[in-house]
Parts: sequence; C-alpha cells; structure tokens
Amino acid sequence: MKTPRDILLARHRDAEPALDAVRQQALAASSSSANAHDGERVSLAIQLWRELILPCRAVWVGLAAAWAIIFALHVSTGAEPTARIVKTTPLDAETVIVLREQRQILAQLLYTGPAPAVSRSFTPGPRGDVRRAVAMA
Repeated sequence: MKTPRDILLARHRDAEPALDAVRQQALAASSSSANAHDGERVSLAIQLWRELILPCRAVWVGLAAAWAIIFALHVSTGAEPTARIVKTTPLDAETVIVLREQRQILAQLLYTGPAPAVSRSFTPGPRGDVRRAVAMA
C-alpha cells in the first residue's frame, strides 16, 4: 500500500525539471543581485526623500530658517560665554538661629500625626531557634 507522500511525489514527478530550471534561475539572479543591492539602496533613499522630506517642505524650511536665525544671533553677539563665580558672604549667627527656628516651626506645622516611634535595632538570632518555635506552635 502506498503512503500519501508516495502518491503526491508520483503525481508531481514530471514537474521536477521545471522546478530545477526555476532554482537555477533563482541562483543566477541571486549571484547577480550583489550589484542590484546598490540600486536598491539608491531607490530606497529616493523613496525616503519622496515620503519624508518632500511632503513636509514647509516644515523643513521653517526649521532651517529658525536655525539660521539662531546662528545669526549667536554670531552677532560676539561675546564668549563666561562662567561666573558668585561669592557669598557667610551668614551671621543671628540669621542662622532664625533659619533654624523657622525650619522647626515649619516642621511642627506640617507634621500632624503622633510622634514617630523610636526604632530599635533588631539583630536576628540563629534560624534554628525560629524553626523550633514554629514547630512547637
């Protein structure tokens, strides 16, 4: 008894020479397609130009004009940017006391809950003790 695979292969056996010819043409086309890749890149660039740049010409012209104005303003000022160091005078003792009082008052006004609990440092004991306590419970 023939399997379905054998039946299909027997039915399409006469198409093998035509398929071999198609394979040969595909291989020949792929070997010559190395030169065609350059043409594809050019056509891709042209397609991108047509789809991204040309429809938005007004936007691109506006951006170019804005950058030209920015550049012209930058050149026309002629001043080199300089870093400025601001020297501050140290605060006197009275100002420091007043600032501390203000911070304390602000903290009291903003905090409405109970006083925070003092956190105790916790050092865990050996794990075996925990397992025994769980097992006993």
